[in-house]
Amino acid sequence: MAYRDHRFVEERRGFVQRMASKMRNPFVLIALGLIAFLSVTSDASKIFALFQSERDVRYAGRLPNSLLTVNYPYTLMRGVVQEQPVDASDVPVFWHPHKRDRRIIKNVVPSCYGIEVIELETLEAIEKAKEVDLAARPGGKFAIASPYLRQIAELFSPAHLGRASCYFRHPLDYDLFDNRPTYELKDNWLVRFLLDDGTTVLDFRELGFAKQIVREVCVASPMDKIAGTIKKYADYMGWELEGSEDCVEDAVEAEEVEPKSLDHHSEEWAEFYKDNKYDCQLYEMSQQAWRAQVQTIIPLHLQQKRAKGNEEEEEE
Repeated sequence: MAYRDHRFVEERRGFVQRMASKMRNPFVLIALGLIAFLSVTSDASKIFALFQSERDVRYAGRLPNSLLTVNYPYTLMRGVVQEQPVDASDVPVFWHPHKRDRRIIKNVVPSCYGIEVIELETLEAIEKAKEVDLAARPGGKFAIASPYLRQIAELFSPAHLGRASCYFRHPLDYDLFDNRPTYELKDNWLVRFLLDDGTTVLDFRELGFAKQIVREVCVASPMDKIAGTIKKYADYMGWELEGSEDCVEDAVEAEEVEPKSLDHHSEEWAEFYKDNKYDCQLYEMSQQAWRAQVQTIIPLHLQQKRAKGNEEEEEE
């Protein structure tokens, strides 16, 4: 007992000595003096505001702090599989980097489901949406549609996270939007676009991050699965069909085109693949995600039923 008491005394003495040493640091003294002054002249919230930067707020999101800056701004998008059920505060997003897909969304969503589509087709429009805090807009059913996924993600906050439905085409069938950014390096445009990186020599690390985006934050739709994906996403969000039974299929068929193909043993394909290898693999990822999401992207009423069942099990 005497040994333990002696050890405790020594630990306390060491602690006091360390604190005394820190108190001699002029920066510590200045900080303590400032806090003491503000505690008399201001309310507590102003004191704490001194230790909060714009970065702290900007990088708030759904991942642990250690991952927020690495994955920003996609941390402000919901994980479409892991984060169910859909919350009433979530904002639906249609990401369509291709012109045909834009026309499909623009025609289908309002006429078939009665959902207002707010199109943000330019970076200027996105900046204006940030200024008015579009994601927090009260009342009414609306969805955001844009070719810019990364920039759209920056509209959101932990109070209003985005839920994305994303539309992919094989690089041979690209129908990319006008005024899209160009990059110093011309290969694998879509991977570079998702990462906002036009100068890095791409490798599997960059491809892996792009695949993670598709897998985690997208209800994914390859080119030949558009009608089914729109219906699945609508059920997932809890939207009711207001148009005819064939409403979605009719709009998709109006924009349908035959997929292009090249002989994979030809020199033309070899040259094409050299410049689009990672974009091709990203398209394959969208197909894999679509197949997996047949089981995991379920209607809202089933999401809520499962969540209620889990809560009841925890209470027991």
